[in-house]
Amino acid sequence: MATRNQVTSQIRFGLDQLSAHNEQHDFEHLCRHLSRLRICSNILPATGPVSAGGDQGRDFETFRTYLNMSPISASSFIGLVSGEPIAFACTTTDLDNLTQKIKSDVVTIKNSGEAVSDIHYFCTADLPVGRRHEIQQWANDTHNVHLEVYDGQAISELLSDRDTFWIAENYLHIPAELYPPDLTTDASWYHESLELWKNPDHAPDNYADFIQIKSALRHSTVTDAARTDLPFWIKLMISIGVNTPLLSLKRKTIYEVTVASLRGYGSLLGHEKEIQTYFNDIPSLSELSEIEDTSVLITFCIGADRQNVVQFEEGELSSWIKQVVDKIESELKVTKNPDRRCTLLRLRADRYLIPGPRSANVPDITMAMECWLELASLVDQTHLFPLDNFSDELTQLTSLPLDINKHKDYRRLTRQVDEALEKRFGSFTAADKCRDRAITLFEKGQYLDALNEIHDAKIKWFASETLEGSVLATRLASRCYQELGLTFAAKYYSMIGAHVSINCPDEPVSKHASPALVDAAFSDYMQGAFCGFFEFSDFASLVYRALSSEQNTKDIITEIERTVYHATIIRVIALRFAPELLTFVDERISRWEGIKELFSAVVPLAEKEWSDNNVPDLWRKLEENLIDRPFSDVGPNRVVHFRALGITWEFSWENDYELTASSEEFIAVLQIILADFYNIDLCLPRTMVQVEMRSSAGDKIQLENLPSNDLIRYRISIPTTIPKDPLDAQVFGIASAILGYVSFLPQAKFMLHLESALRQGLSGKTFFVQSYRNLFSRFIVASDFNRTGRKIKSIPQIGLPFEPISHNQSEWLSSLGPGYSKENAIQTLKNRYEVAPKPIRFTLLSLLTNAEFRKTVAELKTAGWLDWHILTAVALATVNYRVNKQRHPSQGMTEYQRLFMDTLNQEEDVSWDPVPLSLFNKEKLKFHLFSSMGSTLKGLGFEIHQPTPDFNAISDFLGRRYNYWSDDIEHPDFGF
Repeated sequence: MATRNQVTSQIRFGLDQLSAHNEQHDFEHLCRHLSRLRICSNILPATGPVSAGGDQGRDFETFRTYLNMSPISASSFIGLVSGEPIAFACTTTDLDNLTQKIKSDVVTIKNSGEAVSDIHYFCTADLPVGRRHEIQQWANDTHNVHLEVYDGQAISELLSDRDTFWIAENYLHIPAELYPPDLTTDASWYHESLELWKNPDHAPDNYADFIQIKSALRHSTVTDAARTDLPFWIKLMISIGVNTPLLSLKRKTIYEVTVASLRGYGSLLGHEKEIQTYFNDIPSLSELSEIEDTSVLITFCIGADRQNVVQFEEGELSSWIKQVVDKIESELKVTKNPDRRCTLLRLRADRYLIPGPRSANVPDITMAMECWLELASLVDQTHLFPLDNFSDELTQLTSLPLDINKHKDYRRLTRQVDEALEKRFGSFTAADKCRDRAITLFEKGQYLDALNEIHDAKIKWFASETLEGSVLATRLASRCYQELGLTFAAKYYSMIGAHVSINCPDEPVSKHASPALVDAAFSDYMQGAFCGFFEFSDFASLVYRALSSEQNTKDIITEIERTVYHATIIRVIALRFAPELLTFVDERISRWEGIKELFSAVVPLAEKEWSDNNVPDLWRKLEENLIDRPFSDVGPNRVVHFRALGITWEFSWENDYELTASSEEFIAVLQIILADFYNIDLCLPRTMVQVEMRSSAGDKIQLENLPSNDLIRYRISIPTTIPKDPLDAQVFGIASAILGYVSFLPQAKFMLHLESALRQGLSGKTFFVQSYRNLFSRFIVASDFNRTGRKIKSIPQIGLPFEPISHNQSEWLSSLGPGYSKENAIQTLKNRYEVAPKPIRFTLLSLLTNAEFRKTVAELKTAGWLDWHILTAVALATVNYRVNKQRHPSQGMTEYQRLFMDTLNQEEDVSWDPVPLSLFNKEKLKFHLFSSMGSTLKGLGFEIHQPTPDFNAISDFLGRRYNYWSDDIEHPDFGF
């Protein structure tokens, strides 16, 4: 069911089509019926051949009545009776010629027939108000007549009412499903209609009757209290089809009875004959609304067929589907009108998504997407296509298991639709649509996709009159980051929401201040940063007390209860794992004036949930609920852990105020960047990135690579003094640089991804309203930070490993890597089996007679080594030994590499000196194979950006994404 605005837009489109097809006659009928219901009831059509004087410029006029002088003149019906003659005129003339046409018709009316007091003029074009007033003034001054002009927009709004909609459905062919909703809870109209039609003064047989009965039938279908009336209304609707001579009305009654039966009774059994009659007319359909209704009814019948609640002949439903598709396709081939074409494309996409009966066909999202993209490319050329309704439909489809939002073109489609919405209705409407999609995706648990939508919305909403929408968007963004385990990004967006709310005097916005601060506290709680949790909870309680007496606090109390609950859990943790911190926790809780009474209700729940567990179970529960170990923000040095994109990130710094603010800012920016790249294959290794943060005296952030073959290490030096230029750009640059260095992608390719992300608004995600450091200093002052004494406290259970659970959307991408194919792998293996034996032909024979070597080979094969791994390692050990023996100290790297490759590709001679057996133990063979993996990566088009690579991570990457440890081919027996 469409919204009132969408109904009005569709009616406006129908009027435009009347004008385009020059259907003046239908427009006259439409206006006459509308005038009877809205202007006066005593109307006669102005008929007669032109030879007899024609209609004298009057399309219809009033006939005289004296009921307005009677005792019942005050009734609503008599109020529509004209006491003086009124003339009506209609035109489908375009806007450019409209003024001249109206004036010409006014002159004709005044100079012909009986004098009139008023002229009511209807036109399909939209007449600007200034021009309307000018024409009205001219009519009054020149002809002493009052002129009312109803343009296309005014007529559309009048026809969207319940009692007039039948006129639009009849003459504008509005689809049956597009019916104006009842926006009130008052059902008196229904009861009046029920009484009227229980004792009708005539058998229903026209469009006006149809609309009244349809309204009641649909109400009865979806309203429990009226469900018992459903048989009555269905029978009445069937009687319209029997009594009316109009074929189009007969079809509409079949449609309504079919839909009501399926929705109300869950069955179409017994209605098959009428449905067959309905679909037999498909080849002759011409009106767009009839094609649309038919397509919708097909969908209902497909659902009924799959549930076995209808019985059609074998292949009958498939035949109707094909006919509908053929009809849509044939119309698309000849239709040039953008509005009409967009509607047809929308219908064609629907048929791709619901292709056939039973489960014979699967939805073809790619073909549907092609239709939608063409629609989106045309929509700017349309004037009346219901764009907002189409956007809502995309959102509804997003909520289904189809996962259309996972399609590669979905983001492009929604951006185009949003841009068109923004042009047509403004940025706030586009923001609302983004928000709707974000909420739908969030509820499905697709937090990354929800983030993309909500980031667009928060910017479009950021204006004084829509700040609440922007605050809600930041809070939803925070929840998305929390769900992804990116707590510092979440904390940043919570602080943004709190900052905007506190600084806005308007109650609808300011009421979000305390809940946003609770969100920030919860982010710290998730991170195990319990000192930070209490600091933000303190601020939230202050804001709560400041606002609680001025506004409805029900929602705020719910948020505060959430804080109390988590504080109670922290107390349980301290009691079980760190009794020395219990006094600290109790002292912090005692500060929360005004909300202590909430503890009495919440404490028992939390203590019961957590206190009944033994120590191992409780610790495991903490690992399931926290990102880092409890009380992780105490101690002389702060250490932060989180996982994202398969990488374990570790940041450490001296636990002081300034460095905490700067380090948390850096982590927040990095997490936002990581979230933005979740759906991009950066070819990352599963490793640990360890970053040491420290203060420096300079004015630039410095990045330094530290050596390690077990992980990736960096040192970042951050200025302690406030520099002249903000550090925001530097923080972003260093954070993105680290991600680029960790990636195996060549820097040029990584930069292309980064530039694309920047074009799509990444920088606006990492900096919005205020920097993280500025917001942190506004909420947490240095004196409060230092008063916790966090530096002299010890992290509890530091010797107990803490292994948090990663969010599945932030897991490592483990699919086969870019460029991999079985054919390429086979060719590479052929080359390896051909090249590797050459330099070791006699060495290998010797090694195979050695028991220690055979033992080593057995151990390696047990560990998963294939024959080509062993051959490669032995060859590299052999060649490396011989090259080093030949190499002169004065030779450079180029000469060394040339000599190495020459020796590797040379057949071994029996006379060459033997290689010591000690070079072929397990560790040395492993070293040589792992060393070769750099060349393997390079051969795949990758780069290693660390001077001291993490070879275990490289081995894992090649094994999981390029089948390095599993691909093999038939090969000679080398004796392993």
